[in-house]
Amino acid sequence: MTPLYFGTSDRPLFGVYHPPKGETVRDSGILLCYPFGHEYMRSHRAFRQLSLLLSRAGYHVFRFDYYGTGDSGGQTGEGDIRQWLEDIDVAIEELQATAGIEKISLVGLRLGAALVTLAAKGRSDIPRVVLWDPVVQGAPYIEELMEARSEYDGDLEGDESLRSTIHGFPLTEHLVDSMNGLDLLKEETGNGEFSILVARELPQYLQVADHFRKFSESVDYEVIPAPDNWNEVDDFGSALLPQQVIQGIVARFDREAGANA
Repeated sequence: MTPLYFGTSDRPLFGVYHPPKGETVRDSGILLCYPFGHEYMRSHRAFRQLSLLLSRAGYHVFRFDYYGTGDSGGQTGEGDIRQWLEDIDVAIEELQATAGIEKISLVGLRLGAALVTLAAKGRSDIPRVVLWDPVVQGAPYIEELMEARSEYDGDLEGDESLRSTIHGFPLTEHLVDSMNGLDLLKEETGNGEFSILVARELPQYLQVADHFRKFSESVDYEVIPAPDNWNEVDDFGSALLPQQVIQGIVARFDREAGANA
């Protein structure tokens, strides 16, 4: 794997490129898009393993940190949905240039799943979008974050520094406003291929699958029982490694490669 900085000097982004390791080198790439805040910490090991498995299957794989997160430039709390969508566009271009390929599939977890759905709109160079335990609507997601914070941090009255964070990650008013505008049930997706993989069946997951089928003839929805406690406060700081879903994602790309062989 190759760690690197890309983007512009005033907006540097950090990413890791995993070149193909399999006997067959695919002529397409896969961009992995992280979730937000402490869910990023919980999923980091899973994304690393997924990257390694997909690269062994012959794909060019790239994972990166949005501006203001992880090892990318910017102060924590500077980002919002619009800016992170721009970062995804820059990351797609970086993977295309690095690997010398055109087609880039997108894989996103939680908030990252909502972002890749929006990022794929209107693009002809994205053959597949994979949504893993997606955030379907922003407002309920913020409520979920607040409930997890209250359970873990207790009474936050009187502490301004804690009231604007979720387990130490800034949740600015600007970011909340941009998240509140998220609603995949109101988005036109285009006619690409979609895979929605979830660890348990929830009404919003079924609703988004049905909604996507209005625009695409290829929407794959599957429940793969696995740990999905991304907001688990008792195990804050520990990694979550849902092997079943990771293998399910790899299997979909293996089938796609076999069908195109």
